[in-house]
Amino acid sequence: MGIFHNSRISGILSSLLIVFAALGAEAAGTRYLVKMKSNEGFRSVKAESILAQRQGVGLFGTRAVAQDYLDNLDIMVVESNDRASLALIEAHPDVEAIEQEKFFEIPRVEWPTPQSWSLNDYRQQDLTWGLEAVKAAEAWQTTKGAGIRVMVLDSGIDQNHPDLVNRFEKARSFTGATFDDKIGHGTHVSGTILADGAESGLMGVAPEAKLLMGKVCDTSCSSVGITQGVNWAIEEKVDVVNMSLGGPFMFETQVYEKAEQANIVIVAAAGNNGKGNLSYPAALPSTLAVGAVNPDLTRAEFSQYGRLLDVMAPGVNVFSTVPVGMGREALVKVDLGEGFEQVLSAGFQNSNPGDGVTTGELVFAGLGKPQDFQGNKTTGKIALIERGEITFQEKVTAAQNAGATGVVIFNNESGIVNGGLDSSTPLPVMMIEQSVGQAILQKLNQGESVSAELSIAASNYSAFSGTSMASPHTAGVVALVRAANKNLNAVQVKNLMRDTATPLLPNPNNQMGRGLIDAAKAVEAAL
Repeated sequence: MGIFHNSRISGILSSLLIVFAALGAEAAGTRYLVKMKSNEGFRSVKAESILAQRQGVGLFGTRAVAQDYLDNLDIMVVESNDRASLALIEAHPDVEAIEQEKFFEIPRVEWPTPQSWSLNDYRQQDLTWGLEAVKAAEAWQTTKGAGIRVMVLDSGIDQNHPDLVNRFEKARSFTGATFDDKIGHGTHVSGTILADGAESGLMGVAPEAKLLMGKVCDTSCSSVGITQGVNWAIEEKVDVVNMSLGGPFMFETQVYEKAEQANIVIVAAAGNNGKGNLSYPAALPSTLAVGAVNPDLTRAEFSQYGRLLDVMAPGVNVFSTVPVGMGREALVKVDLGEGFEQVLSAGFQNSNPGDGVTTGELVFAGLGKPQDFQGNKTTGKIALIERGEITFQEKVTAAQNAGATGVVIFNNESGIVNGGLDSSTPLPVMMIEQSVGQAILQKLNQGESVSAELSIAASNYSAFSGTSMASPHTAGVVALVRAANKNLNAVQVKNLMRDTATPLLPNPNNQMGRGLIDAAKAVEAAL
């Protein structure tokens, strides 16, 4: 159903044609998707529209201007602000319906607290958990995705990122802006699919596939831009499209069915509101709908679910590429007598590391209780505090009251955690590993001086969470499957992905779909 009730009265139609033909074409900013009933009708109207524009008039002699022709979808993009023109267009016998452009929220990116998870720590700190969970390395013994072309419809791309530059093939923007990535989402998704680790060692699931980026989101995402992006995917004959975004619009069922008929697998994120209904286009049977799991393979609390949820994939603390310099990395350097050396660390949420470097002598303040600071021994120095017994906020408040210039908390178990403070503090607050803290404490107990540098540096990487991160893991496995057997069609690939997934329990209300994707089993089945 269109935006108007169709009144195909030939007398009115003829009168409107005569009136508007004299007024000429008028492009007025509001765009519409115009769906034709058939390919034959589309081709006829397209030819008529092109001829009309050459003669200086709009579509069917109205004030509406055809802005784009989506040949693979039998859809035209029309621009107008005149309701009578739009009513006339919808009344045309070849037109199925017309819908005004819809705008959807851009993919949400919640930048994490700055961390030192970066190049040197990537493999040591379990940041590859996503690759390990989907068994990518086992599948790489057969293929890494060479010869497969992946299109990402998203917020754009940093084509010069050192881990993506060799994978990048081409890009188009359907937003009116350049295809540069201003929010980081598209670059992060792309890296999860096919980063080749040329500089960092950070690998995507299909590190030999090629990337095409269709930018369909800038300040918002557009139904027109998304439709244009899918049309381009069909035109380019890509193997898989990742959609970590979306929203409902009138013609999307036909649009994604056309893509499937063109032998393209559309992989779509389930959505992040945690409810028992899928976002669009994941809610459509023509797509492969993907939910998110935690590192312990339980469902991420935010991951949407429902009857048409297909599979699950890693979607929490997924470490990947972001536009060069857009990430932030918490740095702690410690001088134990042989000069400053960087140690693994994590910044605390609501702490203020500042733009510069905080340097100072470390002073041990026990568990950070107020009595541990008696005598103001930390005034003008950096407090070294052990984790435990009281909250992080209580420790930091006591250090601030004692005049400390910064706080370094060392863990009471192996590894580090991403801590947060209840309220903002002007102090830089960082966590380091238990072993490093104990080494510092040993030096201090021996009467030696130990200094530290606390700072934040620009990074080309970051960890994000969301079904937006689960979808590209799945798109990467689809790329591996298609590389292993190019004779499989899109429907066969989707069925194979479901059939080779590892069931996850419990699974009430299909919260886990068919289970966790398995690249090794999927590639083996494809062969």
